[in-house]
Amino acid sequence: MALPFTPFEVGVGADGAISVLAELTLKSSVLLLVTGCAALLLRRAPAAVRHLVWSLGLAGALALPVLWAVAPQWQLPGLSGVLPEPVTAEAVVVEQPVSAPIVASTGTGHVSAVEVPPTGAEPAPFDGEVWADGGTVRVDREPVPAGRPDMGVRLDFPWYVWVVAIWALGAVGLVAVVILGIVRVARLGATAAPVTGGHLARCARQLVGRFNIGRPVRFLTSRVSPVPMTWGVVHPTVLLPREAEDWTEDRLRAVLLHELAHVKRNDYLTQLIARFACAIYWFNPLVWLATHRLRIERELACDDAVLRAGSKASAYAGHLLEIARSLRVEPMTSVASVAMARPSQLSGRLLAVLDARRARAGVTAKLAVPAALMAALVVIPLAGASASSEADSSADVSVGGEQASSITRGSADVSLTAKHTARPPGRQTAPAATSDPSERPTIRRPPRRSAVPSFRPTAPDLLTAALQGCDWDRLERTSSSMNIDDERMRIRIRAGDCELDIDADGEIEFSEDDTDVVSISRRGYLDIEEKVGRTVRRLEIEPAADGTLVRRWRVNGETRPYDDEARAWLARILPMLFRATGIGAEQRAERILARGGVDALMQEISLITSDYVARRYFAILLERVDLDPATVGRVVRQAGQEIGSDFELARLLVTVAENQPLDETVRAAYVEAAGSIESDFEHRRVLTAILQREGLSREVADAMLRSARDIESDFELARLLIELVEARPLDETLTPAFFDAANSIDSDFEHRRVLAAVVSKGTPSIEVLDRTLESAITISSDFELGRLLAQVAEVYPVDRALPASYLTAAKTISSGHEAGRVLHYLIGRARLSPEALNGVLEIAETVEEDFELGRVLTAVVKEHTLTDATRPAFFRAAGEIGSDFELGQVLRAVVDQESLTAPTVAAVLAAALEIESDFELARLLVRVAEAFPIDDDLRPAFMRALDTIDSRHERERVLSALYPRGRPADQ
Repeated sequence: MALPFTPFEVGVGADGAISVLAELTLKSSVLLLVTGCAALLLRRAPAAVRHLVWSLGLAGALALPVLWAVAPQWQLPGLSGVLPEPVTAEAVVVEQPVSAPIVASTGTGHVSAVEVPPTGAEPAPFDGEVWADGGTVRVDREPVPAGRPDMGVRLDFPWYVWVVAIWALGAVGLVAVVILGIVRVARLGATAAPVTGGHLARCARQLVGRFNIGRPVRFLTSRVSPVPMTWGVVHPTVLLPREAEDWTEDRLRAVLLHELAHVKRNDYLTQLIARFACAIYWFNPLVWLATHRLRIERELACDDAVLRAGSKASAYAGHLLEIARSLRVEPMTSVASVAMARPSQLSGRLLAVLDARRARAGVTAKLAVPAALMAALVVIPLAGASASSEADSSADVSVGGEQASSITRGSADVSLTAKHTARPPGRQTAPAATSDPSERPTIRRPPRRSAVPSFRPTAPDLLTAALQGCDWDRLERTSSSMNIDDERMRIRIRAGDCELDIDADGEIEFSEDDTDVVSISRRGYLDIEEKVGRTVRRLEIEPAADGTLVRRWRVNGETRPYDDEARAWLARILPMLFRATGIGAEQRAERILARGGVDALMQEISLITSDYVARRYFAILLERVDLDPATVGRVVRQAGQEIGSDFELARLLVTVAENQPLDETVRAAYVEAAGSIESDFEHRRVLTAILQREGLSREVADAMLRSARDIESDFELARLLIELVEARPLDETLTPAFFDAANSIDSDFEHRRVLAAVVSKGTPSIEVLDRTLESAITISSDFELGRLLAQVAEVYPVDRALPASYLTAAKTISSGHEAGRVLHYLIGRARLSPEALNGVLEIAETVEEDFELGRVLTAVVKEHTLTDATRPAFFRAAGEIGSDFELGQVLRAVVDQESLTAPTVAAVLAAALEIESDFELARLLVRVAEAFPIDDDLRPAFMRALDTIDSRHERERVLSALYPRGRPADQ
């Protein structure tokens, strides 16, 4: 029987596939666990942020198979046996003088033997098996029973073949479900009717412009669709039920806002990513859990977008409840579309909508791009990680005395090549398996280089360390304690197996080179004990009656003469003592300066491992020596490279900023050293010290501000910029570098605080105000932006038109309440010029809440008279009001003006045509008829408005006001 593949190929392929599958499962689980922890830490953040986290986690899991194949591989020590190693091979070459079964195995799999005869020879009747057992190949022979046909190959699939097959069936099935869902949604869109007119089309166009969606959005209605939904990435589609045409304007607006939020956020794409991730890892419950959380956070994020747009929470919750109760989601379409309401999620969404304390901000590019980069920095190394082996294993492959090549790991493709040597004619068979291990065929694996070299010290190394003592200058992670009481001093230093105890009393004088003790005061002493493992060295020094020093030297308790070995030991310990504790730093620094100058002291500081002591020596150098700027730059640069403590380095840099000259050399070194400080608090303190210095050049200030952008804490960066504004003149402070630093602040509150400090420092110039407003455009919080614009409105000259930057910033406010608050500040502070008033009205056109817009326009007509210059802008804004009540109230306020003119009345009558309510229109026309005479020029417009009233009662009421003495005969 001829097969298109050999059982060997099936075994190795399935074995390799299940190894890869296990590895990807483990890595995806780690990734999703990290994602879940991040989402848990961000539980108080806006839902849009958590949705971004889950989206990146699932996208990373989906990308793992591709990245696993292309990412650079690196070995992770200590995880052999945790991360599965793929079972693969490159080639097996078997040389044997007879036709024997050529077999191989890379694991526990079982493969039937196949005999490969030499050219011109007839195949030998052989039926055998080969098993891989711990790297050794054993050939087992069994006779072929009489009468059984020799099939040539016997199939025996191992368990992992079935596992891979089951996984493949599940993955293909789920992918097919997604594809069927996409087809179902496409058919649904093909049978739906496009939205071309009416209030639904008008509302949709307004909201698309509001979301600034750069792609064309198609709006459809369908009687088949039971729930609002959206789909599509490049050409998004929003599908509404046919009943949406009868919805109230408030409900229609809320539903469209929700669906367009899905389009703006690309939720359809993230849903497809999640579906395909579930298809690949369908057996992993973490993927399904992540997809479930993604769906929940997606809907909450869109609900937040609706509320940010000004919708009332209680009203929106009512719309959600009604839609979820009356509509039903079709399972097949929900796979390939984003539906608005699911009853299963309703309770949680309603609680979130009604929670006034909930954060509802969206995700900006400032957050999304760094988050994606951070996710890539996690996913790519994780994809390339593999286990490293701690030991090499090898075995030889040989059959019939001939050595075979090795089976190595690395590729899933395995080839078998048979070589034949000359042999006499006739048929021979493979030799039977023998119990002699030397005669068994073996497999040799190539030696593997350990990913992490071993640094375990050998016995001679430990002996040398014990004899020479500890190299205290190179030891890390030391702990020390020091107690000084008057002239009594006790010091203890610990580092691994090394311990150093020092007990001293009295005044002790050391030699000029700090390697010996010269004198000790009467009744004083110095005891030094060092322990290295089990080796203990102790030196006791005290003065005799005549002032000479008595020294007792012991090693492991044995008293020895104070010889050259003891002197060398003390000469090594004393400098370390000075470097570790800073004792006598001033006197020692002066001795080193006198002996070798500045270079010698800086070399000595390089040997000091204590950041505190090193900072003291640097400070002594800066204080005692009049250094030129080049040397100051050297000091700052060395300090930045060698002092690891942010606190100590900041203390030193503050000293430099307050007392040293700052030329170009020092500035460059200062910026470099400040950039090495990781603590945002210390980084800010260092920059504040130099930025508040008088006479600081603009170049130096800009360099410091560029360094400030590395401060991650919004609070600290805002504090730095506010301190700078308060300490320096505005014309020297508000440079492009200043605003670049301000724009890097993610917190809207802190960003607004910085800009408010700029505005509050006197009356800013037009240039400064423009820069401030341009920076304010990046503030996404309507509340914070509204506060800032209201503050600007209080200080801006009333006789000047509002700058374009103010209008641009105000137009970005999506909350009608906040926009109205800003406009009320502008309108109520003083009478605006026509140019400024037109700017206010231009902003008012963007207010979507009828109530807020009506309040603004009513305030305008109470404070300003409409003129030919301002009338068109006013009525353009009034035309944006959809509520009959609010529009009627605004137009009645216009009619109530004392200086009412005929052009204004004509504009009122034209706007009145938009009022559909007979009561409100009649109420307005009655007010017009009573307030202004309707002459022949105005009567046609008045009558056109009157003709739109269907109610006979309301028409008679208007006519009675128009003709109080009775209707003329011609009427």
